[in-house]
Amino acid sequence: MPSSDYPRTSQSNDPNQLLQEMWEIMNEVIDYLATGVGGPVKQALIAGGAAGNHTVTGIATTDTLVSVIHNTAGALVDLTSEFTIDSADTIDNVGGTVTTGDDLLVTYQSVPNAGTVPVKMTF
Repeated sequence: MPSSDYPRTSQSNDPNQLLQEMWEIMNEVIDYLATGVGGPVKQALIAGGAAGNHTVTGIATTDTLVSVIHNTAGALVDLTSEFTIDSADTIDNVGGTVTTGDDLLVTYQSVPNAGTVPVKMTF
């Protein structure tokens, strides 16, 4: 995924429109991963918070963090470069952006499994 696609600014404050845009981003990530990287793609929509540890149930230190998209005031901002998988069930952006009151869309890929094919989501 070209990083020049982010940040995106929504033209709407409608929550349904923002959700639709998040689904579009998720499908772009799935398309990107389906190009041969392998392994199941997983996503979690979590509440933002203070910079530091954020719980993502099921993420493992052997997984690959693909993206962290911050939904704030109608803007979708790529914060992936701020985050690492710190420990099981935890991503971390110590010293990074405070996301309190907003949502984070976390996309990650589990240990590659050649028999797994990503499935697109629909809205």
